[in-house]
Amino acid sequence: MGARIASMALRLFFLLNLVLGLIFWFSDNDAIVPFHMLVGILFVISLWVYSALVGLQTGNVGLVAGSFVLGLLLAIIGMTQASILSSANSPHWIIQVIHLLLAFLAIGFAESVGGRAQRTLKARAA
Repeated sequence: MGARIASMALRLFFLLNLVLGLIFWFSDNDAIVPFHMLVGILFVISLWVYSALVGLQTGNVGLVAGSFVLGLLLAIIGMTQASILSSANSPHWIIQVIHLLLAFLAIGFAESVGGRAQRTLKARAA
């Protein structure tokens, strides 16, 4: 039950942050950045909680370690991207694309892990 709630929260935070990020990207509305960062932090925490719960159910320690590293990398890039390549002529969009790809990688990783965990638990029960 806890993994299901964490999974739904993870999906909700991902979609909300994707919309906020795209609005910021195309409108340069700096007012939404703090909210985007807050939802991003909640996304990473949800990723960690979900992965830990699934890792406990399946005994897969590598899963927990992988999601921790991925979430930490996503958070570091997200929270420091304003200072990375911040000069006027820098290709800041590259950092934004990397951040976006890491977010897609994180949600894909979580969905993959969740599916694998369900198959493992079904096989154990059979």
